[in-house]
Amino acid sequence: MSPGVCICPPGYYGDGCDKANCSITCLNGGTCFHPGKCICPAGYEGPRCGISKCLQPCRNGGKCTGKNKCKCDKGFHGDLCSKAVCEPSCGAHGTCVEPNKCLCKEGWHGRHCNKRYRGGAPNTHRLSSGPKHKPQQHSSSAKEVKDVPDADIPAETNYVV
Repeated sequence: MSPGVCICPPGYYGDGCDKANCSITCLNGGTCFHPGKCICPAGYEGPRCGISKCLQPCRNGGKCTGKNKCKCDKGFHGDLCSKAVCEPSCGAHGTCVEPNKCLCKEGWHGRHCNKRYRGGAPNTHRLSSGPKHKPQQHSSSAKEVKDVPDADIPAETNYVV
């Protein structure tokens, strides 16, 4: 052995034994820092940076399939599967709030918000969950109706409170 000459441990080389002798190729822009190990760029992980990950998690049961790409479950779409799908759509008078459930704008009702209230009943909305109430005749109170499926319930009074 000569003076000033380093004998590097297995897997390293260079004047100061500071370079890794990588037997693997790092993928997706990763950099080898130790034999068989890579430093991965944002959005990738794994020993060779070959596993894509989503920086923001997919929603509503969606699965990450690539760098910030989600495969959405039925009923959702969008980059993170955060937008509900209504088929047919809610049209110009409603917003899709859950798969195949529309929230209708004031004055509109129907499964797809395509029916206009006659007389323009103000402040009416499609009831979709929770207890349902039916106004009592000649009274300002409402009686709870149990076990009623989601439905479009037109106003039976001039105002729905």
